Amino acid sequence: MEQTRDLYAKFIGADNREEIAFTHSTSEGKNITAHMLSDKGIVISNELVFPSSNLPWLNRNKDNIRFVKATDDNKILIEDIAKMVDHSSKTKTVDTEVL
Repeated sequence: MEQTRDLYAKFIGADNREEIAFTHSTSEGKNITAHMLSDKGIVISNELVFPSSNLPWLNRNKDNIRFVKATDDNKILIEDIAKMVDHSSKTKTVDTEVL
């Protein structure tokens, strides 16, 4: 497990393995993340994710989540995400589940 943490840390550019955590499921990980970050600033998600994927964010602070709209052919464009990111540091989390 520690070797996997090392490899993943290197892959995503983390400083060390201590920044990598494993959870039992994606749902558990999202709930932990939402609990830690939902009151820290705006969360950017998109309207194509499975509806329950946004519940951890909505249950913690529904006023802090913003949704990127899909194009007519059901795509989420990086340009549309970039437009939503508040460059004054209010955006703290981008949920990239289907990006």
